Amino acid sequence: MSLIGDILFWSGRKPSLSDVLRHALETTVSAEVNSLAASSFANKSDDEIVASLVEKLKAEPIQFRLDDAEPEVFEKAVQVADVFSKRSVSVPGLRVAKIIPFDGDADLFKMRPNQYDMNPPHGDVNGDKLRIGMEVRETEDEAAIRYIDETVASIQTYIDRQRPQLDQYNQQLPAAIMEAVQRRRTTLGKASSVADRLRGR
Repeated sequence: MSLIGDILFWSGRKPSLSDVLRHALETTVSAEVNSLAASSFANKSDDEIVASLVEKLKAEPIQFRLDDAEPEVFEKAVQVADVFSKRSVSVPGLRVAKIIPFDGDADLFKMRPNQYDMNPPHGDVNGDKLRIGMEVRETEDEAAIRYIDETVASIQTYIDRQRPQLDQYNQQLPAAIMEAVQRRRTTLGKASSVADRLRGR
């Protein structure tokens, strides 16, 4: 049996979900505010700027659209171990998969939540669709269906584990943006003051 896709919700040496969210609050927020044109601060209030950036930077958890999921099943020769020759041989098989559309940030499938186990699910993410399944002997179709059902449940568990971290980030986001906006407005005011002083010389 061969699983379809890579390990999901596993960062390896890459930043975890907690690392990514902390970096967003500490660095990405300031970078977004500093990239705004000075005219934005002249034409909008702090609250208006904050509301706009909250909408842009908020984290949306993954949500499956299971009602729109589609099966994907076709014949495929699979490699299995021959107990007599100790070599792999090709036998008639099936590639059994389910393609599930989803809403939310696909990058979340790559990020490990604070709570995890040592048997994360596998899947192949392509755009806004997730393909899960396995290649099996043609007689093992029930095992493949059972695996898909279990994997859907496992993935949903990981999505639920991410949600409290995303909720906390979204709650902290407005204050972090407001702090950066006020800091930028102070800098703009200072720049304007220096320019006025230079004009008087």
